[in-house]
Amino acid sequence: MTQNIIPVLSETAIQQLLASLDLPVALSIRKLDATAAYHSIYILQFASKDAPTLVPDRSSVPDGLVDLILRVSGNHLPRIKTLNEVACMRWVRSATTIPVPALVRFDAFTDNPINHEFMLLERVPGISVDQIYDQLDDRAKRYLISQLTDYLTQLQEHAWDHVGGLSIVGDKVVPGPVLDETFWQTPDIGKYWDAGETAESLNIAGPYNTYADYAIACLRKYSQNIEKHSSLASYRDLLPRLNALIERLQDDPAKTDDIKYIFAHKDLHFANIMCDPATATITGTLDWEFSGVVPAPLWNPSKAFLWNGKSTAEAKRERDRMFEIFNEQQFTDILGAVDPNAVQMALGKILTYVRALVYVCPRGQREDERAGWRATVEASLKCFDV
Repeated sequence: MTQNIIPVLSETAIQQLLASLDLPVALSIRKLDATAAYHSIYILQFASKDAPTLVPDRSSVPDGLVDLILRVSGNHLPRIKTLNEVACMRWVRSATTIPVPALVRFDAFTDNPINHEFMLLERVPGISVDQIYDQLDDRAKRYLISQLTDYLTQLQEHAWDHVGGLSIVGDKVVPGPVLDETFWQTPDIGKYWDAGETAESLNIAGPYNTYADYAIACLRKYSQNIEKHSSLASYRDLLPRLNALIERLQDDPAKTDDIKYIFAHKDLHFANIMCDPATATITGTLDWEFSGVVPAPLWNPSKAFLWNGKSTAEAKRERDRMFEIFNEQQFTDILGAVDPNAVQMALGKILTYVRALVYVCPRGQREDERAGWRATVEASLKCFDV
């Protein structure tokens, strides 16, 4: 199994990449010190005369220079992650007024001068909200929420008929496979699974036509993983009940599928939102790599929305307070049919906690929580009489 390394590139390699793309020579190249989970990130600076070549739709170059962001991917989920992010950004830019960085170039293959997938993007002005959050008063915070409510409203106005991500075929944005940050990815597959296992063998694919189809695919894959990994042996007694649930979903999908499908960012915390610090006007939304079309109740699966990026109890309380303000704007009413019925709630809990077990047991994590997760799964299975 190939070991994943967040790539570190020389200036020479980056200049060679630019030349291969028929782009101008960069005046300067600076690697960002910030640690990113999936990329190394570089700021490339160009002369103002190169602006029409680099970002044709930019109306002006205020500082006389043009900055681009080069994000160079590791090999966590080859090809599908790059294609999903590019497709999602293209669709959002074309279908909404949500500010998304302009995409200058990308490559979802590795046969290029840097031997890695990459995206070359416009640098968004401003600063990420998490860096200035503590300095904002409630008026500014409410203004941020107002803007975000408008963005989410725009997203829910579009009808979709699949569950999954997006992809690129030629110049077209098309339905693509499901992509989730909790997938088994190349670095951890090499650590925790037997030789021969891959991202394709351990994760679901898609796209799926309905919520029931998506749930069935998840349950089948989780069951296979439970059968394969020794750390999950104590959960194999659940397999007959999970198989029975699959049969119920196949025989009677109506209650599950009576649901709206919407496009969601899924990780829209304040570190992924850029703004003008003087006005709190949002200037850009970042990191669309795990975005996609989901059943409406799953639009905020990790509860990251409105989180300020700090791992403290106070930060959680502040996120919850902000969410109450968000609900005052009646977005849930605008969304429509977002409250799941009892069957959908039970199914959601089963998928969430079986996935959690499959994710943590091979890693030896969260031992004190596993019994509670199993109990939740068993209680939820009773909703289906299995």
